[in-house]
Amino acid sequence: MDGLTTILFDLDGTLLPMDLEKFQELYFKSLSMEFSDLIDPRKLGGLVWECTLEMISDKSTRTNREVFMEAMGSRVGHDSLAEYERRFMDYYDRNFEYVKGSTSLSEPMREAVAILRENGYTLAIATNPVFPEAAVLRRIEWAGLSRDDFKLVTNFDNSHYCKPNLEYYEEILKTLGKSAEECMMVGNDELEDMVPKRLGMRTYLVTDNLVPGNPKGPEPDHKGTSVDFLGFIKSGVQAGRT
Repeated sequence: MDGLTTILFDLDGTLLPMDLEKFQELYFKSLSMEFSDLIDPRKLGGLVWECTLEMISDKSTRTNREVFMEAMGSRVGHDSLAEYERRFMDYYDRNFEYVKGSTSLSEPMREAVAILRENGYTLAIATNPVFPEAAVLRRIEWAGLSRDDFKLVTNFDNSHYCKPNLEYYEEILKTLGKSAEECMMVGNDELEDMVPKRLGMRTYLVTDNLVPGNPKGPEPDHKGTSVDFLGFIKSGVQAGRT
């Protein structure tokens, strides 16, 4: 913990344990209900995934939301885009709760966040910003945490890049006014959450819910379960007091 002032947290699978397959099943099932009169539910998942991939690969100065919606408009027709966008945003405001059944609480991670806050660390949610703010804030609540715990929460309105692009992390550093050397990224994806090590950021891989199938990035500086992470935080904070 020596020299660290700032901890960046991934959300899904890190602060918020999640059954990824169940999440995807519940998400697309509930989302398709919003669009059943506009598009065949069997085609909606492919449509959303194609637009999401464009958003992840884009490196322009547009916000992620702008990229996603432009990609959507090119597929459904720009005359229909306003209605698609309205329904997407309504879904996250009203019916996203449906997917909560794919998640659970992590008491060790909640306690770790509380200890870090009490000891003056700057905390940020560095979740891949492919969802609107309403969806991210809802998941923070499901994790038993509060928006007030974090100085920054990335979402598709305030971000211009996605993981695993280094530009995503550079934008966070600029927003927080921090150097990479004073930050640690904590996450469960061996590529997306470990890649900021290339900028000089320290990393901690939480192994409870590792993301399957992704290639590996740089070797993490630290690795362990959520219980191990809590112990790491406690010992680091205690060492800083002596």
